[in-house]
Amino acid sequence: MTRSQNAHTNFLKSALCQLKGKSHSLITASLLLMATAGTPSFAEDNAAPEKAVARHYTVEMIIFSYEEQDKTLSESWPENVQVELPNAYLKLYRPTDVTPELLAKTEQEVQTRVQTKENGETELIETPVGIVPLSNQQRADLANNRLPDLFYMPEDKMQLIPQRNRLERRKNFRIMFHEAWNMPVYDRANSTPIHIRGGEQYDNLFELEGSINLSVARYLHLDTNLYLREFEASQSSDQTNVPGFSELLSNKNSSTAILPSSNLTPNPSLALLGFRQYRVDTIIPMQQSRRMRSGDLHYIDHPRYGILIQLTPYNAEEEPIALR
Repeated sequence: MTRSQNAHTNFLKSALCQLKGKSHSLITASLLLMATAGTPSFAEDNAAPEKAVARHYTVEMIIFSYEEQDKTLSESWPENVQVELPNAYLKLYRPTDVTPELLAKTEQEVQTRVQTKENGETELIETPVGIVPLSNQQRADLANNRLPDLFYMPEDKMQLIPQRNRLERRKNFRIMFHEAWNMPVYDRANSTPIHIRGGEQYDNLFELEGSINLSVARYLHLDTNLYLREFEASQSSDQTNVPGFSELLSNKNSSTAILPSSNLTPNPSLALLGFRQYRVDTIIPMQQSRRMRSGDLHYIDHPRYGILIQLTPYNAEEEPIALR
């Protein structure tokens, strides 16, 4: 582990252990130690059925970046990395995302390809692609004014606000994603990745994008396939060099407000007009697999960004959260 990682881990251990609730803090501190030492060995009381039966959890996750890097250490990242999303994935929603178009989509899109068998015969193979449509249960919950699974929970239902606040008070940490949601968790063969994105938006791209996959067999498992994009200003972000920019400014019929751009300050107005203000300089992947225990706070470390995640079992038959 590098000195930079040690510093990050030591701060998080100190910060999280000072939270109210000694037992919770001790669990958190021990988890952070185990996270940096290797894969922990958990007790058998966390065993889950190996059959494809869903267990319901509340998931809360914070993803944060390390803004101040140790200049004496040089981290090298693979070149030519591309952000790769799964063929088919679940999307997390807010109630305001529900539109007639979203509700009208009931069939999963598929991609058809021809596969040749060993005997020379061919067959058509259909592969699910894109966002998985809302389930019947999600639609029923929406119709009954209940917050469905895989919809962001209101902030007053979150448990990790103290941890987020402590991170935000440090200038070298920046929160890119903090959300909570309920969901059923299946075994690996029946689980579907969840699309994640966060951080600042540059043109039509987010700093943080990728997917996580939560599954359960004997234990809970988290697989991360996340990417952190680092941007730099492109030459075309200089408005004075954009062809026809003066004409766009003088177009009285334009309903788009044009604001002065500054270095690495996204200007959504220019993005709407089709100008690319930034280009991706580096893509930093986080591809890890972690075995977890329900109810505990887990820390996933990385030289450039980290994750705090907690999965808490809940009874799906309990009083649901009302839509707001």
